[in-house]
Amino acid sequence: MSWNYRVVKKVNKIPINLKKNNPSMDDFDITYEIHDVYYDESLDIVNIGRISFPMGDDVESLQWSLERMMEACSKPVIDYNTGEEVNEEKD
Repeated sequence: MSWNYRVVKKVNKIPINLKKNNPSMDDFDITYEIHDVYYDESLDIVNIGRISFPMGDDVESLQWSLERMMEACSKPVIDYNTGEEVNEEKD
């Protein structure tokens, strides 16, 4: 099993405006977080782990973690609920 950091998109299932009958995606709280993502031998996602925070045993390992997290920003975003990659427009 392998893992890496990935950007994960989470959609709050409760609309921000509870009075609206047919909420659109604009009515939901959406966050992007960096998580540990685990893969099987075929590189299929098998688990989206906990939210990750930069940390290390020393400055060099902290820098390594930060660099891997920055690399995650250049990879496709993963939907937290489906585990699938989603197309996100980059500015």
